[in-house]
Amino acid sequence: NPVDHNEEEFESAVNQFLDHLGEAVRRRVNSIPNPHSLPPGSTCRGAESRLAVMFSGGIDSMLVAALATKHFPAGEPIDLLNVAFGKWPFKVPDRETGRRGLEELKKLDPNRQWNFVEINVTKEELELHQDELFSGVFPRITVMDMTIGPALWFGARGKGLIRTDMNSDIEDEAAYIEYQSTSKVLLMGNGADEQMGGYGRHRTAHKHRGMEGLQLEINKDVSRIWIRNLGRDDRLISS
Repeated sequence: NPVDHNEEEFESAVNQFLDHLGEAVRRRVNSIPNPHSLPPGSTCRGAESRLAVMFSGGIDSMLVAALATKHFPAGEPIDLLNVAFGKWPFKVPDRETGRRGLEELKKLDPNRQWNFVEINVTKEELELHQDELFSGVFPRITVMDMTIGPALWFGARGKGLIRTDMNSDIEDEAAYIEYQSTSKVLLMGNGADEQMGGYGRHRTAHKHRGMEGLQLEINKDVSRIWIRNLGRDDRLISS
């Protein structure tokens, strides 16, 4: 809305945001210890990667991955952990956007080894781990929490499949091998919607109350993000 802001102010705010976020990513990815070794007798392929990104291919995880490759040492691989629920071949939206996002990252940094780790969760496996999931999500067991929570818990384990031949048929199970990420640090894009007005209620606030109303709504989201998002996410990822 031109009444609320002009183009220069908007561009300045965006640049400041990217500078702050980029510096936060730079500090984190430049202080990672070496990856641990896989247990003796493991049948999974082990990564050399020290860094992983929870990766759906959405704008938040794409931005974090793009900043990571900008600041992470050249020549080191990055694991992209992509979680899908259902049954083979797991043709779900996050898997499709993840694959498209992978292609964009390859264009951005073609010399980087991007390990696209497909973490496939069946209904049976989801039910098997209900106790752990409830424990991590508690005390906020809402529909939203139980939708987001399993993706974080299964994703943080870093165990999935990678396709050895990127020219092979994506539905050919023989084209995949088991893979276990050994990354020490996991980057996430959580909080992006709260900070950048990504929810419908933000649009409504701006429509009825302008930029001041939008700012108030965003401030409210950010002030409660610790209890609605961060505590839950920390518990699930570290459990």
